[in-house]
Amino acid sequence: MYYGVSICLVSFASGLSVVTLNIYHRGVRGSAVPKVFKNIVLDRIAPLVFMKFETSYRKQRNEQIQEINPQTGTRLDCPWPWPEKFLQEDGYCLHQRHHQQRSPRFLPKNRSEEIDAFEAQIIRILNKVHASIDRNEQRVTEQERKETTELEWKHASIVLDRLLLAVFFLITIISTTTILCRSPESDNIS
Repeated sequence: MYYGVSICLVSFASGLSVVTLNIYHRGVRGSAVPKVFKNIVLDRIAPLVFMKFETSYRKQRNEQIQEINPQTGTRLDCPWPWPEKFLQEDGYCLHQRHHQQRSPRFLPKNRSEEIDAFEAQIIRILNKVHASIDRNEQRVTEQERKETTELEWKHASIVLDRLLLAVFFLITIISTTTILCRSPESDNIS
């Protein structure tokens, strides 16, 4: 009888391991955790099995971002990259040009046409940069959503794994105790 119960328990544990692994890898497929499942497993069962998870998943990402100095465009922990400039000077005006001598061949003929063409070129470049930034922000947002979904599924599988481990131990203890208590009594032959 004990061997039969042991085989059943091992089969039960193997089946539950498959279920747990399926839940663990479900986040890779991109499907979101259902709200009811998330509420039951992550909010109610997790404290019962002594587990606590961060509710804000973006907190870890925000800690890694370096702050940028708006005057120099460099990280705050970088040294001053322009040794010839003093810190008191305007950081926005990095390329100050003093009256330089130019060849008459390169002097503009009509200043307003040059400015209009230059402005049009700058606007085209800024529009391309803006479009690239928008695409990058969308890509980053989508990647964060996928990572959050995957992390939620992993947390749910960890909670269920711990819960199923407790159930397995409880069933093993109950079945072992029951089998040992039901063992045939030995008759004392005197």
